[in-house]
Amino acid sequence: MRPVGAPGAVALPLADGRPGLQARVALGDRVDRLDNLLAPRSWRIVSRHPVSLEIFDERQRRLLESLDVQLAHVSRGCPRA
Repeated sequence: MRPVGAPGAVALPLADGRPGLQARVALGDRVDRLDNLLAPRSWRIVSRHPVSLEIFDERQRRLLESLDVQLAHVSRGCPRA
């Protein structure tokens, strides 16, 4: 993440980052646990809001690419109508 005070930075109290139990999420028209919806990868950034690569600087984007990080935009466990 960008340093606090940088344009577009997330306030630290809002950036939790703790691991959590897998809940059921909706991705497209399917509802399941995330591991069952996405292809296996080493790392994932999961968000209920779209994550733009623009929030990362060039060095961070290279790191994400080298780790084969997958960005997953999901919603709560009910598909949109």
